[in-house]
Amino acid sequence: MLQAPPNPTNPEQVTNSETRRLANLMELGERVQKRLAKITNGSPFEFVRCICEQLLQDHDKDRVHTFSIELSKLQKMLYEYQNEVLQLDGVGNNYKKLQNIVKDVRLVLEWVDELLVLAMVDIREVRRLYDTSELLYQKK
Repeated sequence: MLQAPPNPTNPEQVTNSETRRLANLMELGERVQKRLAKITNGSPFEFVRCICEQLLQDHDKDRVHTFSIELSKLQKMLYEYQNEVLQLDGVGNNYKKLQNIVKDVRLVLEWVDELLVLAMVDIREVRRLYDTSELLYQKK
């Protein structure tokens, strides 16, 4: 069934539409959070540790790059949701909830990107930092 577009002269209709959109954006943000939990199997530290150890064994930078791309996509989606929430609701609880999810994604992405950059320059540096517990994820 087709719905008539919101009538900007009817504040109640616009508010209902905005409320529905806001709820939808928050649900999308929660889905991203669940996706991150699925990718990391609930433990960002263990996830990155496994990636690092696998990288040190097989030197496969492409695998690390794939995770970086996937996490970057999640981050981009969250930024889009945040922007819309900001327009609809301002800097309130909803925005802050999304910001917390962004922080979680950004942290894991930062850890993965560090591995990727170091591996691209010199895999031996990854080994040295890993052995001395100086990688970002090890300092958490």
